[in-house]
Amino acid sequence: MIRYVGIIMSFFDSSAEIFPDECYNDFYSSIFVFKYDLDFNIFYSNSNCQKYLGLDIGDKITSEELSIICGSKDCFSSQKLNPIMFSKSRVNVDGSSLSLNWINFASAVENGEVREITNIGIDFSSWTLLKQKLDDAETKCRILFENVDIPIILTDMEGRFIEVNNEVCRMLGHGKEDLLKMSYKDVMAEEHARIIEKKIEGISEKPYFEFTLDLINKDGRNIFVHCRSKSIFIEGRDVILTVARDMTEKRKNEEDERRRRLKYDIRDGNVYLANCLDRETAIDAFKSLVACSYSGIVISSQYEAELRENINSDFKFYWISSQKRPGSIKPDYSSIDQRIGEIPRKSVVLIDDIEYLEANASYMNTLLFVKSLKELALIKCSVFILCVDLDLIDVKSRYVLEKETSKITKISEERINYNMERILKFVNDKNSVGSKPTHTDICKALKITRPTIKRNISNLMNRRYLVAHVDGRSKRLEITEKGKKEFENRIC
Repeated sequence: MIRYVGIIMSFFDSSAEIFPDECYNDFYSSIFVFKYDLDFNIFYSNSNCQKYLGLDIGDKITSEELSIICGSKDCFSSQKLNPIMFSKSRVNVDGSSLSLNWINFASAVENGEVREITNIGIDFSSWTLLKQKLDDAETKCRILFENVDIPIILTDMEGRFIEVNNEVCRMLGHGKEDLLKMSYKDVMAEEHARIIEKKIEGISEKPYFEFTLDLINKDGRNIFVHCRSKSIFIEGRDVILTVARDMTEKRKNEEDERRRRLKYDIRDGNVYLANCLDRETAIDAFKSLVACSYSGIVISSQYEAELRENINSDFKFYWISSQKRPGSIKPDYSSIDQRIGEIPRKSVVLIDDIEYLEANASYMNTLLFVKSLKELALIKCSVFILCVDLDLIDVKSRYVLEKETSKITKISEERINYNMERILKFVNDKNSVGSKPTHTDICKALKITRPTIKRNISNLMNRRYLVAHVDGRSKRLEITEKGKKEFENRIC
């Protein structure tokens, strides 16, 4: 209101000669203007004042009437030369509503004495209604923003969170107040943060950009999302609006489907050991994972050309050597640990010639290195394969390697299929909360046809992974200890 009053004052803060009386009648239809002298005789009243307020030229207005019209008992004092502002809402005879904002000021002053008083009112009724509609629209948009099941993020150009909806809070496990103190760097891996920085730098060149990345929620769990971002102008500055889509389950299903083609029982988040006699098995397992879209990395003291001839796959190579050359790594555990710290998610790393590294290490170095690999494998959902001649290392180091790693084994012909694995997981989850699901429950939850459900449940029961309990006309399923063990051995 102050802004509009300032505009009106800019028109009327000088003498009436600049804006003669006849100009008032042609002014905006929302303007109310009347003038009176110190005896309260009205000598000017525009059409709005005459029509809606009943103030005619020649009438004498009382202080009580001024109080009713302007909304104040002390609406004006002839001793005050500065403008006075009031607000008043009223209902007219025809039932219409007026929301008037008044400003009263001396329009004629001689020798420091007030001679005339001008009252200017602005009808904010339509503006008030518009503001109410805007407020209602804002409320509706806020409800939609907060409750839509799509993560929506607003950041500044430096990546600091300005606004997030409830779905973002649920996905990341942080409260809104906490997230608004963070930036995107606090919820994603460092390698992804560098990619986003480059995207932001070039955001003005394209209307929007799309990307996928792994976010890290409060519990440390990776969440794979597809994002679409664009620059928008709001509240006087450029900001970035991002709409995200959680693709974690979809990616896991795709990865599981690819892994079904593997010949070896290799699970993410593990470190595997292969003796020199099993080196071909280790290489074959490495190649099969690369074929399943894992990022391949080989670290070896052999020449790269020889290895690439033997391993006919796409992989990145690091040479273990005491010579300082581009792409080489010193033959010690700490140098290798440092180099592989930034591997991409879903990598398979083949480290050859462990006995060469053991020549410069103690069993404590071996233990710390293997423990570090296991942690990295879990964080990155990756696989490490160590090739070593066990006869060339000391007893303690050999014990550490065999104890902290797993062996590469071929998949049994009795391995359960993808749908059987989903059923086993569903039954296990329901049993853990005290419920025994029926065939119908599984059909609805997993969206698998009843014949497929029946066939796979029958196979699971034949292998004694599940048992059925008769409940009237239904059969309720429960996972057995053997089934739990099989479920725990599934890939992460």
